[in-house]
Amino acid sequence: MMTDLVKKYFLFVFLLFFGITVNGHQLDAIDVVGSASNRGDGEPSRSAFFKVNAGIEFLNTLRLGDYDYFIEQVDRHVYARPSFNSILPAFDGPVLSGVLTDAMRQLPGGGKIFISEGLYENVDTIRVPYSNILIEGAGRYRTKIKMKDGMDIGKTIHYGFFQVRNIDHFVLKDLELDGNGSGQTKIDDGTTVTAICNGIHFYSSKNSRVENCFIHDFTMFGVRAHGTTHYLKIDNCHFKDNYWNNVTFSLGTDYCEVNETVLEGASDVGIALYARNATVSNCLIKYVTGSRGSGNTRVGISFESHVGYPGPRYHKVYNTVIKGNGMIAGIMSNKMEGGSTGCIIDGCYIDSCHYGISNYGDSMKIVNNTILNTSLVGVYVNKGDYNYIANNEIQARVNAYALWFWYDDGDGSTYNTVSNNKLRGGRYAYPIRIGPGCNYNRILNNLLYVQDAPGIIQDDGTGTVLSNNFDGTNSRRIPDTR
Repeated sequence: MMTDLVKKYFLFVFLLFFGITVNGHQLDAIDVVGSASNRGDGEPSRSAFFKVNAGIEFLNTLRLGDYDYFIEQVDRHVYARPSFNSILPAFDGPVLSGVLTDAMRQLPGGGKIFISEGLYENVDTIRVPYSNILIEGAGRYRTKIKMKDGMDIGKTIHYGFFQVRNIDHFVLKDLELDGNGSGQTKIDDGTTVTAICNGIHFYSSKNSRVENCFIHDFTMFGVRAHGTTHYLKIDNCHFKDNYWNNVTFSLGTDYCEVNETVLEGASDVGIALYARNATVSNCLIKYVTGSRGSGNTRVGISFESHVGYPGPRYHKVYNTVIKGNGMIAGIMSNKMEGGSTGCIIDGCYIDSCHYGISNYGDSMKIVNNTILNTSLVGVYVNKGDYNYIANNEIQARVNAYALWFWYDDGDGSTYNTVSNNKLRGGRYAYPIRIGPGCNYNRILNNLLYVQDAPGIIQDDGTGTVLSNNFDGTNSRRIPDTR
């Protein structure tokens, strides 16, 4: 019997002689008596060898035999073809959603489906019926799946273009999901949820992934996870202009991640983190400045909760860039249910927001961050106790504090430690302001800069400890408390 390599070789000799297109890739035809090759010594047979070899490399990369179904669109008609030597039935139809659904229903034990390059329009809801299914496209800007006009009619916040409910180990990768916002009925751009749709809606899903996808223009969230959705990972994706939030890990989620992802546009939040143990790492979040959200809060990352539910806990944000003039806050923890607990913000770069970090929360670690050009406050702590703020560089604009401890509902910010920071207040503003009722805070080993301000630290609290701080503007040590 012929080996697989020999079969591939003869197949590509045939394809290359006739310049056949495979999955959107034009394979150059071989001109056996043609001109000199751009590779090699110009000998026609050598040129043919290189082309055949390149074709074999491409087929090895594609590995169509690894998939249970290969879906493609020809003359606006969609076909789902089973892999070689498969006993699975073939399907076809006018719209991707029906054909893809039929194919998935043949895979009760899970399987792999490849969707070839192209624009698939007028697509209806896609419900994933079984666990362990992978849907893969030809690239996040090449396989384009566009939601049909008016699909949001009658939908609510719990609805998604892709529905993944009580399904585990689902993978969606290498494709584009277009929410077709301009073609939907939600035209009020506000808080109403009578017609609204998420891109992907995960409910009580475990160990699912979204990889290398472009998700945009959905009338609510790009991705929403809730219920007991645990260990969801969003990796190397691009989100843009989803009306409310680009990503939301809602109540009940645990150990979900967003990694190496670009999130731009949106109106409320780039990434909203409820529940606990979420991680955001190595992301770029920019220009969350839209006007189509529920409240147009314009925040890069938020730690959130609802009345009657536990506050957000133990979230981690690492090495993430947040920028965009007009954003209210880079990272914000709201005060619902007492704010956040035990979250970490480490190694981030935040530029040109009103608030760099606005924190209602306790036992936070805010470390190793660079926060520049804030128009109100670099780091704002309200009703926050036992927070650790260290090794940050903060530079504020005119009349803006670098660091501000404050109180609300009679509850001040107490027992916080501020250590080894470089803090530059804006012109006319103190680098540090400590409000009434904000007591027993420790300010240690910091370098503080002032510009025409009445002083270095405005302290209206009680029991503040000052030790080994320096006035960088005047090159002098700030007196310690005794």
